[in-house]
Amino acid sequence: MLWSIWKHRKNKVWTKVVESIQQIVDRAETFLNSWKNVQEVRNRGPLNNLQSETAKWTKPVGGRFKCKC
Repeated sequence: MLWSIWKHRKNKVWTKVVESIQQIVDRAETFLNSWKNVQEVRNRGPLNNLQSETAKWTKPVGGRFKCKC
């Protein structure tokens, strides 16, 4: 919420944009929900451990190079 209030103040001072209280609250809620979603994804870990375990490196054929990108 404090970040959204700070953003409102910055917009008002620098760009002369005045927002309603509802806009400030909505932005704070959106930001919080986005943050929560990212935390959930981060806590889940890798989606498919089997794929990374089954992928094996193989030597390239003669005259070729492999690049892990």
